[in-house]
Amino acid sequence: MRLVALALVACCVLRAAPPVPTTFPTGHMRVDGNTIRDARNRPILLYGANAETLFLNTTAGEAQSVFFTMRSWNMNAARVFSSITDLQKDPDRHLAQLARLAEMASTQQIVLIIALVSEPTTRHKLPTAAALAHWKSVATQLKDAPGVIFDLFDDPSFGDGVGEPSGAAWKIWREGGIVDGEQYIGMQALAGVIRAAGATQLIIAEGLGGVFSNIGDNLLSDSSVIYAARESLAESGRAAGEWGRSFGFLAGRVPSR
Repeated sequence: MRLVALALVACCVLRAAPPVPTTFPTGHMRVDGNTIRDARNRPILLYGANAETLFLNTTAGEAQSVFFTMRSWNMNAARVFSSITDLQKDPDRHLAQLARLAEMASTQQIVLIIALVSEPTTRHKLPTAAALAHWKSVATQLKDAPGVIFDLFDDPSFGDGVGEPSGAAWKIWREGGIVDGEQYIGMQALAGVIRAAGATQLIIAEGLGGVFSNIGDNLLSDSSVIYAARESLAESGRAAGEWGRSFGFLAGRVPSR
């Protein structure tokens, strides 16, 4: 089982574990300005890692061991991947796996972040219509699991991913549209289908190419969204001084990771 540490940016979610014990949230988490709070109104900072292989023939004992190890490292969050293909292939098994992971994570005081990943066969860089059915099923299954966070789509990008996204690109990110003859679904619709399923947990919306430059008024219409940025100095070529313009400006307004 391999744990991959996430890149850490902005102000709130997955970071390297601190020297003092991390807090596991009580009840449902909510957004309060640029802070995440639990049902006891305590501010929550999530520290964790990608547990990217938890679905690959993982036994219950192995998964439990991963969560136990993460907690012993003072982490309180794990991010796992869910794919449309896996759900379509065996819906009952896939949903049962997610429910089992959520229960085991909660037992070990780990928040479970479930991210929808693009299909290896299509390499879609934005969600398609199949993502709507996917999130409807997953959200319905897990709507009563307060320690779960839904990550709408892993690493969305637009065009060749080079340079800062334009205002038009952000409009498609939010509302959907046609790109190179392919119809894509906006993040707002994905958030809407999760809420329609009765799920009130936090949602993560990842920026285009890992940034939020030029997003303007295209933030989602939802009161419980965390905005996720990614930064790799080796890949982006952005100096640390550019981070404020790329994503840091959001930290004063909304929770970010």
